[in-house]
Amino acid sequence: MWKKTLAFLFGFLILGVTFSGASATASFVNGTVNGTVTVPSELTLEKKPGNEVQPQFWGIIGLILLDAAAS
Repeated sequence: MWKKTLAFLFGFLILGVTFSGASATASFVNGTVNGTVTVPSELTLEKKPGNEVQPQFWGIIGLILLDAAAS
């Protein structure tokens, strides 16, 4: 009987540690992710001609060549 009780208490202890760790992790993530984001003043959301995102083909080609050379 005492072995079952001891196993139950040990299982309860493990669950408590798990929930405590999950709560601490959630607290940490909420504290770091939900902080106020400061955006530099030169960044605007207005669309202007020529301010679209330009793909960087040379970097991609360089990675492909590096991969081919390594293999």
